[in-house]
Amino acid sequence: MRHFKIPYWVLYPMAVMSGYIFMRIGIPLPWLVGSIFCVATLSLTAGHLQLWAWGRRLGMIIIGTCLGLYFTPSALERLMTNFGWMIAAVVTSLALAASASFLLAKTARLDSATAFLCSVPGGVAEMCMLGQRYGASQPMIAVSQLLRVVLLVSVLPSFLLFNGAAVIVPQFSLSIPEWVSLLALILCSGIVTLILSRFGMLNAWLLIPLSIGMLASTFGWHTALAPSFVTAVAQVLIGAQLGATFHKKSILSLRGSLPAIVLNIVLIVLGCVIIAVVVSHGTGISIPTLILATAPGGITEMSLTAKSLGLDVPTVIGFHVLRVFVFLLITPYLFTFLHHHGVLRIAPVVVKTY
Repeated sequence: MRHFKIPYWVLYPMAVMSGYIFMRIGIPLPWLVGSIFCVATLSLTAGHLQLWAWGRRLGMIIIGTCLGLYFTPSALERLMTNFGWMIAAVVTSLALAASASFLLAKTARLDSATAFLCSVPGGVAEMCMLGQRYGASQPMIAVSQLLRVVLLVSVLPSFLLFNGAAVIVPQFSLSIPEWVSLLALILCSGIVTLILSRFGMLNAWLLIPLSIGMLASTFGWHTALAPSFVTAVAQVLIGAQLGATFHKKSILSLRGSLPAIVLNIVLIVLGCVIIAVVVSHGTGISIPTLILATAPGGITEMSLTAKSLGLDVPTVIGFHVLRVFVFLLITPYLFTFLHHHGVLRIAPVVVKTY
């Protein structure tokens, strides 16, 4: 099949159109899910895609700033009250993912180290970096991590919505002064993030704008929430980047392991649902909110889902931010410890390309 290059001025309008169709159908998180499916389809069938290099970063700045505005003093107090439960949930989910990796190693015929890095929801880049350091299969790790996020974004919001656990939040508008204030805040977030990202902070393009939005909301500098139009633009930018990471060669080379990877994802998600139910009984937080808070998806995607379904956004963000820091802190040492004691073994992986 002859491949051709799709320029960005064609790609992004197609992603927007796909998001609009998903919105009309009634799919939750339509702009993100629609753009993912549109661009992934083009990447797997059409060939080379031209993406705007700064698109995902701009999307993260917008999303981080807007999500930070959900934090109020009462929300922060609620998070601090439940901090012990948050730590317990994060550590338990790490143990759950590590345990599920041994089944993945057997069913997909992987070495245990690769299976471990496929299962732990610590981020695509971070897990691939560990895989590179220890000689694990990076294509397998990347596909597993990305597939889990995409499946969760595609299935989980619809599951919560159609089971009556959540509702789609209606859109609202801002006054002209509120628009000026919001745009100035996003611009400020972008400038500060651009400066601080040069120091090598992980997840800087999300966590720094999130912190700025939290400060603006907490101290009353800007209290109006962003309308859906603003976050829709960011969702298209982020979704296009996620969709473009799926390549035909990578998928075909690992197609024999895909059923085992999907089974691994399902088991981890079900385990996290059980954790959510337990934490709900201990804290009184709603189960739908905690399902998103403990789900092994990305912080951006799960927080956006909470926003679109009218759930407790600060709680979801709090759990995921804590998980990012704990996983990034613990996972390398846990991996090294288990590898040193022979629990995780690296074996040559023969990958066939078709």
